[in-house]
Amino acid sequence: MSGIARQIRGFGDYLRDGARFSPHSVKGYLTDLEGFRQHLEQAGLDGDGNSALRAVDAQCIRGYLKTLYESRKKSTIGRKLAALKGFFRYLLREGVIDRDPLVGFATPKQEAPLVKFLSVDEAFRVLGCLPEEGVLPARDRAVMEVLYSSGIRVSELVGLDWRDVDFGLGVVKVLGKGSKERIVPVGEVALAALRDYADHQRARWQRTARGEEPVFVNRFGNRITTRSVARIVEKYLTLAGIPVRMDPTACATPSPRTCSTPARTCAPSRSCWATRASPPPSATPTSTSTSSQPCTTAPTPGREPARSRPSPVLSASIFACPHVGSRPFFAGKYGLFIK
Repeated sequence: MSGIARQIRGFGDYLRDGARFSPHSVKGYLTDLEGFRQHLEQAGLDGDGNSALRAVDAQCIRGYLKTLYESRKKSTIGRKLAALKGFFRYLLREGVIDRDPLVGFATPKQEAPLVKFLSVDEAFRVLGCLPEEGVLPARDRAVMEVLYSSGIRVSELVGLDWRDVDFGLGVVKVLGKGSKERIVPVGEVALAALRDYADHQRARWQRTARGEEPVFVNRFGNRITTRSVARIVEKYLTLAGIPVRMDPTACATPSPRTCSTPARTCAPSRSCWATRASPPPSATPTSTSTSSQPCTTAPTPGREPARSRPSPVLSASIFACPHVGSRPFFAGKYGLFIK
């Protein structure tokens, strides 16, 4: 093992045990650093000791970035540059090098692509295509309904245990980035789908559907992965005749910019988006498409209005809520937070 590879491995141990980074983050850092190590090897700087790391200078970094700019996006270059900065700060702190060659290198300005999301009609078309019978169809319905209702991350969805679901309060407790817990409201339709799925799960795998048992499992009874959720979402987008390849969290509609909840229904223990206020007639979902659709199932009767749900696809933006005083809250892809 070369000196650079040994230091990269030590940096990975530090991220995992010292900085408490998630396994996905550690894997991303190490993958980016491995690409840099291969670049140094091609340049003849991958020696057995630490001399190769001390020989890395600004010119070497610029040469590496030049190769990245030829084939990579700015977001990828920014991520790899961040990994390099963290790595060389670690080496400087450990005394392996006496200067940081990354000083003065700025992260490239990132592009801001428009967010893709479903319209009201498209969201109801997708939810109307969900099957009714069977344990896996019941799971798929619960997955789609919880994503649509709560706006939680897919990683948070697959990490749910039954003890995290409070049917009485209508909330779920999720573990997000940085191992931070938060409480997210869930709609009545999603809770009903979870209850139905719990009954199927007990019958299929003879489980209690309680405590530390995972909420969403595959056909073998094991916890599903984020990729499995992506396949589920893509499957029903295709059935609904929506050709756009969307993010698994993009199965909701844009939320209004202001709080329209009546004061008498806005509970202090929840955000205003957790209420069941009826939308105005203009917000009632109707089928406006005249083209042929692979799935023509009507929306489920009694579904709560789309306006009463948070949008998991909007970028985090401030919503003025008259029922929480002057403290704005953030609603968007990452749930609800009081500022």
